[in-house]
Amino acid sequence: MEPFAQAIIAAKKYVVSSTLEQVDWNAELVRGDLGKAVQQLKQEPGKGLAMRYEPRR
Repeated sequence: MEPFAQAIIAAKKYVVSSTLEQVDWNAELVRGDLGKAVQQLKQEPGKGLAMRYEPRR
């Protein structure tokens, strides 16, 4: 497996949603105050955050 794929698979994922009840694939559902949640995530150890936005379809 390619190193990039290994890194993506191993990375913790956070999904922000007001409609989903659960998420999978090494992900955690984030709800509530998004600004506060992002600030808390920035305090965790690691190399930073990468964000991706997908509008509701």
